[in-house]
Amino acid sequence: MVLEGNPDVGSPRTSDLQHPGSQGSCILSSGEDVQPGEEPIKYGELIVLGDDDNTSEGCWKEEIRCCEEGGEETEAQRGEVTGPRAHSCYNGCLSSGDKGRRRSRLALNRRPHANGVKPDVMHHISTPLVSKALSNRGQHSISYTLSRSHSVIVEYTHDSDTDMFQIGRSTENMIDFVVTDTSPGGGVTEGPSPQSTISRYACRILCDRRPPYTARIYAAGFDASSNIFLGVSEPQAGPSASSERPMADTQYILPNDIGVSSLDCREAFRLLSPTERLYAHHLSRAAWYGGLAVLLQTSPEAPYIYALLSRLFRAQDPDELRQHALAEGLTEEEYQAFLVYAAGVYSNMGNYKSFGDTKFVPNLPKEKLERVILGSKAAQQHPGEVRGLWQTCGELMFSLEPRLRHLGLGKEGITTYFSGDCTMEDAKLAQDFLDSQNLSAYNTRLFKAVDQDGKPCYEVRLASVLGTEPALDSEMTSKLKSHEFRGSRFQVTRGDYAPILHKVVEHLEKAKTYAANSHQEQMLAQYIESFTQGSIEAHKRGSRFWIQDKGPIVESYIGFIESYRDPFGSRGEFEGFVAMVNKAMSAKFERLVASAEQLLKELPWPPAFEKDKFLTPDFTSLDVLTFAGSGIPAGINIPNYDDLRQTEGFKNVSLGNVLAVAYATQREKLTFLEEEDKDLYIRWKGPSFDVQVGLHELLGHGSGKLFVQDEKGAFNFDQKTVINPETGEQIQSWYRSGETWDSKFSTIASSYEECRAESVGLYLCLHPQVLEIFGFEGADAEDVIYVNWLNMVRAGLLALEFYTPEASNWRQAHMQARFVILRVLLEAGEGLVTITPTTGSDGRPDARVRLDRSKIRSVGKPALERFLRRLQVLKSTGDVSGGRALYEGYAAVTDAPPECFLSLRDTVLLRKESRKLIVQPNTRLEGSEVQLLEYEASAAGLIRSFSERFPEDGPELEEVLTQLATADAQFWKGPCEAPSGQA
Repeated sequence: MVLEGNPDVGSPRTSDLQHPGSQGSCILSSGEDVQPGEEPIKYGELIVLGDDDNTSEGCWKEEIRCCEEGGEETEAQRGEVTGPRAHSCYNGCLSSGDKGRRRSRLALNRRPHANGVKPDVMHHISTPLVSKALSNRGQHSISYTLSRSHSVIVEYTHDSDTDMFQIGRSTENMIDFVVTDTSPGGGVTEGPSPQSTISRYACRILCDRRPPYTARIYAAGFDASSNIFLGVSEPQAGPSASSERPMADTQYILPNDIGVSSLDCREAFRLLSPTERLYAHHLSRAAWYGGLAVLLQTSPEAPYIYALLSRLFRAQDPDELRQHALAEGLTEEEYQAFLVYAAGVYSNMGNYKSFGDTKFVPNLPKEKLERVILGSKAAQQHPGEVRGLWQTCGELMFSLEPRLRHLGLGKEGITTYFSGDCTMEDAKLAQDFLDSQNLSAYNTRLFKAVDQDGKPCYEVRLASVLGTEPALDSEMTSKLKSHEFRGSRFQVTRGDYAPILHKVVEHLEKAKTYAANSHQEQMLAQYIESFTQGSIEAHKRGSRFWIQDKGPIVESYIGFIESYRDPFGSRGEFEGFVAMVNKAMSAKFERLVASAEQLLKELPWPPAFEKDKFLTPDFTSLDVLTFAGSGIPAGINIPNYDDLRQTEGFKNVSLGNVLAVAYATQREKLTFLEEEDKDLYIRWKGPSFDVQVGLHELLGHGSGKLFVQDEKGAFNFDQKTVINPETGEQIQSWYRSGETWDSKFSTIASSYEECRAESVGLYLCLHPQVLEIFGFEGADAEDVIYVNWLNMVRAGLLALEFYTPEASNWRQAHMQARFVILRVLLEAGEGLVTITPTTGSDGRPDARVRLDRSKIRSVGKPALERFLRRLQVLKSTGDVSGGRALYEGYAAVTDAPPECFLSLRDTVLLRKESRKLIVQPNTRLEGSEVQLLEYEASAAGLIRSFSERFPEDGPELEEVLTQLATADAQFWKGPCEAPSGQA
């Protein structure tokens, strides 16, 4: 069977299938634009190869059908042609040669209305039964069964740009061209033949409705249920073997309708004095410059992607580029997909989601994006540079090779905190080395090599402005040398991200001029020292002054802070924020702080396991002006240095304007809740989350004591009198000098601590005093409690999106914590929490989460009490083995009944909603005044905000980023050469 292209392309007209012998009178209904006597638009001719003249006589039959979508065919739409018998081998050359060969020709003409379909979304399914549950007649889909435990579903959507024709042995209505089979004896077989050479749904042809009317043939056609089911031995009928739009699992794309919100800080900024605005402006500039380091902390290709996008949109605004993209053949949907991808890269500071560490790729064909980029104004202005950037990152931008799908260490994923050949064993060895030298891992990366003797050697590189330059009286100087440690050589160097940190320091110096008090001046001086020298000790000193700076009008923090994305859990991602105080909400938090000492006594562990003295922290609600990094949280409890938290204290901040937009919920997008819960959930989710964030940050992260033995051998607890409430024995383990919570509990530290803080929030929200502080009493207070607990158990189910079955690991600390809490509450039994699989109104798998509000206090609270006490005791005593056994036990995801979590994960993936993108404003210095620049809540608006973020030195920064990435490219099997035109 071959398809011959039509060389004569006329004006657009429509019709369907036609035999050439009909001389223009279509057997089927003709198109609405075809005038009498005119030839319809012909895509090409379908030619069925026949047999030679020397075979026995017989007959064969072709049926041609076309029905309007959703309609029944009529006799007028049906035709039958009779001719010589077809050979049992319908395709290719005849064994006896082509002499005397006969063939039947059928013209494929344009349909009155497009009926084509195109790939839309892809789902990985771990249970084949769920695959079958997807089928419904209104949804075209292809199901690939890869193994007994792994299927892939590709859903198709209507394509207004193509016509589809189906060919096969079946006489069902969806087959346009029916080819009857022949029996070995030469007769025509009306039914299925045991030796059939033709499939019931053999293939489908897709023809573009616009010139040049490209036609494509794909193996397999859709059945009466609009499905194609393939096993591992079947020919590939879908995107991996065709030239259709490249498909990506929905886990790895950002949808075109992703939520986008703008941060509103206009009123808070307006209330700032001119001096406060200048202070905020320069701190914001320092944060934005430092945030660029996250690109280098994420993936080898991220800096190149950022540079490419920035050059593209600097030369052409999104609206202007749109015209070029459409002229290059992109559809509106495809261009929007590109804008969403670009906005995602900017929002996450890289091509991996900050929440979940999953890669995302452009949801359009690579070839089309290449045309747009290489034909853009940026490419015309700087052809070598743009082409070089595309050649360097284009393949990796789209690649979904298994190892590249998630951030991770070794075979588990990609990370640029470690060189590509590092393993978890290398990370543990490096941590032991750092502990031995009293060096923090927060501002380091680790690069591994092998010397001439085959001996491992490691470079521990500190982030700093200075590199090899000598520094007088620096505390870091003695550390910068080669060390022998357990048979390996460790070379401590510095200068990572040097040009970027130079920009940070430059603006911190300027901010000092406008500091409101000496605490802020000394804080900034120590930050400058830290970023210049690579000293975490200097950053700790700066953090002490920050803690002492109570109730500032402009709040900020900057540095290598959170370790969530380090696969080992010790290295900090750069972030910096600048915000203004929201006085109304801050007043509530101040009242919570005033009650903190009393509320801490309500927590379910003995007094000896609580800090000797509660260090009253600052707790404010802030309206964010700038949050540079890979994502924006709802609240923060910092600093993360254990020694400071135990002895100096900490600060809590709730990011009010982030909460107002990032966590807003629309009823129609609410999943897994009963209908009667939805309105209550929407009404009280915001207020209940304020309560949860307050308790989580202040009394969750702010509670609990670590038992420590210092370098002199002294203990911070009484070994003789303190008893472990879980064992009834004296304390058997503790933290030695140099050990920290992160270094000791490593890979589970972040999630374990988030789980402890979340549990404290749930536990203490039951206290009437807490709810009174936030202004809730009576029935309203009960509703807040119910929605807070309901939100947590629903979040535990949603968390399954962030679990990777193939690697048996979790990719997001907070979501793992919420799943663990769900498991604890399910284990409590008595019907407190139930999860019931259902089928949704769309015919797809669904589930419902139920929480019995009458049992929250009687069943839920005792279960949480027992669990919280165990968490704290294991943390206080540094019992790593016990802590891992407890936490990893609850975090295990299996398909064991009754919940069958692996199957539920498939359902969660089917119904997941992407996390919102947040558009942030810019500040601009005009003379001596600072202006606030705001942008629309759209992907284009987010792109514009970044295009205008570095007006003075954007090209220079992009060159710096690509140079830094190229210098280290040898450590990964990724980009290894500088793009053309780059140093």
